[in-house]
Amino acid sequence: MARRYRRRWYVHGSAVGLVSCDDVKAMQTSIATYRAELQASMAGLIAKGWSMPYHNEAKSSQTWADLVGACVGFEGESCLVGLFAGTQYDRGRQLITELDAWRDWLAAQKAPSGATADVPEPVPVPKSDVGLAGGLGMALAAVIVIMVLHELH
Repeated sequence: MARRYRRRWYVHGSAVGLVSCDDVKAMQTSIATYRAELQASMAGLIAKGWSMPYHNEAKSSQTWADLVGACVGFEGESCLVGLFAGTQYDRGRQLITELDAWRDWLAAQKAPSGATADVPEPVPVPKSDVGLAGGLGMALAAVIVIMVLHELH
């Protein structure tokens, strides 16, 4: 049985450093891989005759569908402006953390995921992390607002 996985993030949930669009793309690829492996585990569990509650449960088919939808949406986002990459990266980390919780739950249910493991191993994520004050995009937006307000007076 796979053991429970606790991912360790950086200082107080974020670290000093800049995130590029390449980091976001790597995070999107990691999430897509992890989600697909967990979906395969879920399908294997259902093929064994197990059924999941539909709603009103912490782990239900509805909450799983919501998470899959959020992951697919994140995977399809483009990183047009690198200034907001830190915020986008943070959202990816939240999705990875939720996927980790589902991985632990599937391990407890003994879900198959192939010939060698009960559930997939946690996927590695890029080492770089979020920028300053939630990302440089927020700082730039604040500067623009201040400049506009200054010009209005």
